[in-house]
Amino acid sequence: MGRGGGGKRRLPPPPLFDYHFNWQQRLRRPLPDSVKFALRNFEQIWIADGSTLEALFRKLKSLEDLKPGQLAGKICTVIDLITRKPVEVWFHTNPAASDTNFEAALLNLLPPKTLILLDRGFYHFQFLQQVINQEVHFITRLKAKASIQYLKIFSYDHSVKDRLIQLGTVRRGAPVLTLRLIEIKVGKTSYSYVTSVLDPQILPQKCCGRFISPEMES
Repeated sequence: MGRGGGGKRRLPPPPLFDYHFNWQQRLRRPLPDSVKFALRNFEQIWIADGSTLEALFRKLKSLEDLKPGQLAGKICTVIDLITRKPVEVWFHTNPAASDTNFEAALLNLLPPKTLILLDRGFYHFQFLQQVINQEVHFITRLKAKASIQYLKIFSYDHSVKDRLIQLGTVRRGAPVLTLRLIEIKVGKTSYSYVTSVLDPQILPQKCCGRFISPEMES
């Protein structure tokens, strides 16, 4: 892969993560019940997140005084939710690059029987279908104004709604995905997720929500 402008390159997990995020301390924390339950059916649980270096490094006190625009580039990190350590890191020199630039590399990385938590930058139906075809399952947040057809109700009450849906419309060759839509209300805040795990016995509603919103963990 190119290293020049607009190129991207594959980076090993850098020491920066060990230093700033104190992985050893995190390893000593007990696993939440939601994670223990999911591990009955999945061999690993990973998180894929894309961020601009500008946003990421602004969190570091030593760089907070730099002028905007000096920390160019886009980074995609895959983290193991169990070990709390990076599995892989990719870098793109263009800070405006879409997360879709990392899709091929992520597909090559994902082994079967993985549950992957995706940020909404990977909300691309062709990519999500390829993930499913690799015997990998995902959870991601639902985007606004999504085209939804409701197929079946698993549960439906004031705090939790869990339904089987078809997501998307046949347009420009994009697949229509059969997924679960899980809507959870915590206080006055509502969270909406879609997952390719269609059986609530394998991935219960609140278990799904707790992965992405830790405040739901009891």
